Amino acid sequence: MANELTEFVWFNEETVEAPVTKPYPQVRQEALAQRGLASPGEMPAKLKSLYKFWSGMLVRHFNANVYDEFRSLSLEDAPHDHYGLQCLLNFYKKLFDGNTEKPWLAGRSLPEIFQLHYQQAFNSDQQPGLAAEPKAI
Repeated sequence: MANELTEFVWFNEETVEAPVTKPYPQVRQEALAQRGLASPGEMPAKLKSLYKFWSGMLVRHFNANVYDEFRSLSLEDAPHDHYGLQCLLNFYKKLFDGNTEKPWLAGRSLPEIFQLHYQQAFNSDQQPGLAAEPKAI
């Protein structure tokens, strides 16, 4: 899967003065490694950046394998930290927006599976003390 996105260049948000670029597969690997080492409830900075990247990139350049990973990890992390889930909900919001260019042919309707997945993510986000509407990220 990682090799499918080698054409994407990652812009490291952590170094504003002199941005460092890294290939997507390297950043993905680093973020997932940090995730594996993190304590429950801890959201590593690289993973936050990866979630944010996925929520924007997948709208323009949909990749089923990357989407499945994004969705799976976001839902897995949701009981401890909702950042990934909020990014996932924002991805769906962009898909449902009539003014956003879609990653499929014009005139083709939104695949129904996205509506089901959105409802599942939305329901996962409905816990006491959490916002019902996706936050802008």
